[in-house]
Amino acid sequence: MLSAPAARAQSAEIVVRVERNPECEDADHIANWVPITITVLDPATQAPPRDDYNVVAYATSHTSEQTDAFSCGQRSDNNLGTPKGIYDCTVIVDHGGSWTFHGR
Repeated sequence: MLSAPAARAQSAEIVVRVERNPECEDADHIANWVPITITVLDPATQAPPRDDYNVVAYATSHTSEQTDAFSCGQRSDNNLGTPKGIYDCTVIVDHGGSWTFHGR
């Protein structure tokens, strides 16, 4: 079985951008389930990469706590009109507070 390479943030090969996904937040949204979008780009062209990647998202708190790493799904796998390199993720934090979100 072939496996996609892991994305590495800001490597020479790719650029990884992590953002909260406001499209997934609504009144029914659970506060500890945080929707994240991770975008992987070619650093030279700022275009989507040719390769697929195994992307995960996680969060760290100001007290050095770290959540589990959660697998992300590539949006184009389910929507052929979407460019490659955009990954949808959900990170579950244990409690409220200040968290920093990461992708790799």
